[in-house]
Amino acid sequence: NNNNNNNNSSQRAATNESESLPRGGGSAGDGEATEGENHHRAGGNEIHHREENLYALRKTREDKEEERLSPENREQNVWLEDALSVVKKHAFHMKRAIEENNLRDSLKNASAMLGELRTRQLSPKRYYDLWHNIAFELEFLREFFVNKEEKHGRSAMELYELVQHAGNVLPRLYLLVCVGCVYVESREGKAKDVLRDLVEMAKGCQHPVHGLFLRAYLAQTVKGRGLLPDTGNELEKSGGGTVEDSIEFTLSNFTEMNKLWVRMQRFNRQQQQQQQ
Repeated sequence: NNNNNNNNSSQRAATNESESLPRGGGSAGDGEATEGENHHRAGGNEIHHREENLYALRKTREDKEEERLSPENREQNVWLEDALSVVKKHAFHMKRAIEENNLRDSLKNASAMLGELRTRQLSPKRYYDLWHNIAFELEFLREFFVNKEEKHGRSAMELYELVQHAGNVLPRLYLLVCVGCVYVESREGKAKDVLRDLVEMAKGCQHPVHGLFLRAYLAQTVKGRGLLPDTGNELEKSGGGTVEDSIEFTLSNFTEMNKLWVRMQRFNRQQQQQQQ
C-alpha cells in the first residue's frame, strides 16, 4: 500500500509539472520559439505595410498617368509645351540683347515673349505654369532697366513712356508694371501716382484669366520690391505717398481681381453646361 501511495503521488507530481510547463516543449526552448514567432510576425507586418505603401504609390502614379493621358490633358500639355518653347526662344534673344546693351531688341523680344500670355487655349492651371516662367524671365529685364547709366542710358520716365508703344495690350501692361516699379524705386516718380496709374491701366485687360494673373503680377511685384508707402519709410519721407495711398492701391487692385474672379467662375459654369 505504501508503495502504491508513493507511486500515485509521483504520478500526480509529474502530471502537475507537465501542466505547469508551456505547451510545445521545455521552458527555454518555448521562450525562444515565442520570441521568434513575434519577430516573424513583426517582420510580416512590416512587409505588409511596405506593400501597402508601394501599392498606394503605384496607384497615385497610375492616376497621374491616366490624368496626363486623357485627351483633354494631352491637348493642354501640347499647347503648354509649344508656348514654353516660344518663351524660351524669345527669352534667350532678350537676354542676349541685354548683354549687348541693346534696349530696342530686348524690348522687342520681351514683348514677343509676353505675347504668349494672350493665349485662350490653356486652363488656369496650365496658364499659371506659363505665367510663372515668364515672370521669372522678366526679372532679367527689370535689372536691365535699373542699371540705366551702365546699360541703356535712358531714365525711368523715358522707359515708362517708351513701353507704352508696345503693339498689344497685355504685353504693354506687363512692361508698364515692370518699368513702373523701376520708376518708383528710382524716386523719379511718386509711388502714389505711379501705382494709381498702373492699377487703372490694368483695367484695359478684361479677360478674366489674363486680368487676374496680370493683377497678381502687379501686387506681387509691388509688395516684393517694397514699393508701398508706409509710416516712416523712405517712400513716405520723400513725398511718395502715405499709408492711406497704399491701402487705396491694395483695395482697388483686390476689388478688380474679385470682379474678374466672379466672371471667371460664371464662364466656367457656362462651359460645363455646354459640355453637358
